[in-house]
Amino acid sequence: VPGLSVSALAFLLDLTSEETIDGDTASTDPSGPTRRYGTEITARYQYKNIVYAAGTYTYAHARYTDAADLAAGAVYVPLAPVHTLSAEAGAIYPIAKQVTLTASVDVRAMSKRPAETDYSLTATGFMVWNGLVGVRYRRYEATLSVINIANAVYREGQFAVSSRLPGEGPNPVEGISFTPGVPREFLLGLSIRWR
Repeated sequence: VPGLSVSALAFLLDLTSEETIDGDTASTDPSGPTRRYGTEITARYQYKNIVYAAGTYTYAHARYTDAADLAAGAVYVPLAPVHTLSAEAGAIYPIAKQVTLTASVDVRAMSKRPAETDYSLTATGFMVWNGLVGVRYRRYEATLSVINIANAVYREGQFAVSSRLPGEGPNPVEGISFTPGVPREFLLGLSIRWR
């Protein structure tokens, strides 16, 4: 198909030690050997010099492989992405001599994934849509970006942590600590191009 390019790959990755994020200390800890396998598919389509679309989808299966880890219940690699997606579609359209309109919409998404080695806690998935419109005149460009168009409530960074609030007793409780995703925002951009 003219204007279309597609690539696909499969991967297999065996590691002798996996670095996992420790949400309590904001650092990484070494853990046992793991195996990851999966696929990634990328596509881009360009129609003339006006409309384009591009996207990447990834699937990955990540598990511990050491018999001692498995016997202790450590099966899943914490926070390892399973399904991820990023895609964008847009248009660049000249409306007059040296005047061009631009518009695009993009999405990024991640599925739920284990937050602990035994999948006792789950890091939730999310999907966020963004948009942009702009106009360019000669070297000058003005854009308006809308971040999180749907004003979705989601968790950006998520970590399993042990915590204890006053009055909860001597034993800490394990749960998910998270950074909330960005609410809907409008950004105005002005730029000058030197070329």
